Amino acid sequence: MRAIKTILFFTLVLFINACSSDDDKITTGFITLNFTHNWDGESVSSSSFNTVNFTNAHGEVMSISKLRYLISNINLVKSNGDLIPLSNYILVDVTNDATSLQIMDIPLDTYTSMKF
Repeated sequence: MRAIKTILFFTLVLFINACSSDDDKITTGFITLNFTHNWDGESVSSSSFNTVNFTNAHGEVMSISKLRYLISNINLVKSNGDLIPLSNYILVDVTNDATSLQIMDIPLDTYTSMKF
């Protein structure tokens, strides 16, 4: 059976405001993770559940009734290779159209990638 293709796009968004003194400098930001779900190029959302039929590589027709998964051991990778742990796990539940997630209090720095 062909698994549902999942594309994980993440956007690192860090805002730095002008400060009047060193005491007011912002030291953390946040990251927004956006998830899209596809079956052989066709978008999958909660409105697709039990209504849209998908065909797998063996020609079998099926539908999706629930789509939940965990992403675990989430780390940002700094340019020097150091890992910054963000979360032990994130539950993505397409049933509730949870396709975007913000992780707060990310230390301001330059990150080259994300591992999970």
